[in-house]
Amino acid sequence: MTFLQRLTGRYQPRSPKPNELSFEGLAIIELPPRPVPTSPQTSRGQEYWRSFNEAEARYGFGEYIAALNELNELGMSGALHKGGYLLYLRCLRKVRKILFDEDKLSEAAELSNRILEHPELQSTASDDKAYQKILSQLGRSGPEVVQVRSQPKATGQVLTFKVESEFGWAVEEIAPKIRPDKGVSPWKHRVVTNAGTVEISPRGLPPRPEELSVQRARVRYHDLKGVERKFDLDHVAYRIGTHPYSDIFATLSEQSLELTIHELSGQSITSIPIASELSQGIEGKYQVRCVAASRQGSLFTVMNRAFLSDPVNRIWQIKTPPPPGVKRRVERRRHEGLSQKIEQAAELIGVEPSADLQEVRRAYRSLAMRIHPDRNPDAPGAHQKMVGLNAAYELLTEESARLAWGTDEEVEVYYSSINRTSVYLGEFGRMEIEIGIGMTVSGGDWIYAAALAEDSQYAYLGCSSGRVFIVDLEGHAVGVLNVQQPVRALVPLRQTLFIQTDTRVFGVEGSSMVAEIDIWEKGATTYYPGGLMVQSGRSLHVFDSKGLLTGRIEGGEPLRGFWRVGSDLQIETNKSVAVVRNVFDNCPAAMP
Repeated sequence: MTFLQRLTGRYQPRSPKPNELSFEGLAIIELPPRPVPTSPQTSRGQEYWRSFNEAEARYGFGEYIAALNELNELGMSGALHKGGYLLYLRCLRKVRKILFDEDKLSEAAELSNRILEHPELQSTASDDKAYQKILSQLGRSGPEVVQVRSQPKATGQVLTFKVESEFGWAVEEIAPKIRPDKGVSPWKHRVVTNAGTVEISPRGLPPRPEELSVQRARVRYHDLKGVERKFDLDHVAYRIGTHPYSDIFATLSEQSLELTIHELSGQSITSIPIASELSQGIEGKYQVRCVAASRQGSLFTVMNRAFLSDPVNRIWQIKTPPPPGVKRRVERRRHEGLSQKIEQAAELIGVEPSADLQEVRRAYRSLAMRIHPDRNPDAPGAHQKMVGLNAAYELLTEESARLAWGTDEEVEVYYSSINRTSVYLGEFGRMEIEIGIGMTVSGGDWIYAAALAEDSQYAYLGCSSGRVFIVDLEGHAVGVLNVQQPVRALVPLRQTLFIQTDTRVFGVEGSSMVAEIDIWEKGATTYYPGGLMVQSGRSLHVFDSKGLLTGRIEGGEPLRGFWRVGSDLQIETNKSVAVVRNVFDNCPAAMP
């Protein structure tokens, strides 16, 4: 970033400090409330996630290495199965990216080769491309085709679909595709609503040679008649917020960090810039974990803070309290970034940073008369110098920036206590000494999942500690749940709140748990107005809002996508399409 770019980055006053959620007087509902028998595989699955979640919470190289070491030990003991190897691959990719970003190319190349040659890792073409990119940076050439582990071939007939249900489901209209698809499905995010089905590829489809190579999200929308429409957004969808009862969805642009609200049919309704709410020290996009929207308002989160707005005004901004076992203190530090900009601007104009407005104006006019492009038509760079001078003048005369210069700001520092002892000091009495591990700004209870209720009267915030806060329109906590695992998704469906972790989905009504679904081996989840669907390979399991299995569908090869057509479900694989009748017969209608 050049000096001019740094200087012209306008100072934006931050929003008022958010209030901290208080749940004093509220009973924390622990889920599950009683020991629930789990399979050995599920128990191991939860053990795998523990180290990885610690790494995800801090985005630290050391934490990823610790997770890798633990997974290595499990692999050597024979305790690692399919899900564990998936986490192993994710950790390796994270470490590879960190090494590449730090220009440790030899180590990154060695790690890439390890990914490609490991017999149990499901490496993909993207791993091959990453390896080739690293080798090109090193000035070396790799093999033209890197042999990756081949996927097992699907067994059975391609046009075979099986249905198991007691609710009158039936498979009809199985037909081959005219142009079969190849590879895995690009549709990574899906929601089924009462208006249609939306499937989103966050970074778009692979571009054709005649298309621009600019990445952008692609959306596939099927209305209730089954009519398909595809359209591109103008940005990569880094975060996505959907709801089964809503006719809109929200995305966060990876490039501009704007929250955009869209109609299901693709039309953009509004965009909300959120860059001014971000903190220093962590790349901006990593701070924003959740976005959500309804016709009544929008919700987004930045680390441990949440912001709720209606279409016109900010309703509240709050922050979650530290997780259990983590303490917080407030330190005063200088406004480093702003002070540096003001000092640079003052040096450019030729005044002291503390100069008054009259002195700044006189120095600006004198310098502008000398360097103005009209007075120096043949001087190289005269226009750029004038642009920089104008930016410096604007910054030095901005009242909010001048008031903040030279002052301190309050910074929250989190730490976890590891030891506390008492030392006897003779006549001075005793002194308490506490030893803790500092976590800086990332030590708060980050919000990993957020959602708005169907009528937008409540917001739901799920944290890395496993706590779920239910917040009203006044910004007050009215309920607290604890699933004791990082929360990955929150979906309120009428009376039931679904809380998804890495291994389970809990259904809660009031203070009672009404459903518990083990999703460790089943795979990706899709929510619809009457419950959820869990897809894994060739199988699709459908559950109602009470967590009861209503049916199971299995294809002859891996499922690529599915969407609602009236009360039926249309399913596609790479080579065929089928219709399953009556799947949505009992699906609740949208709220009036």
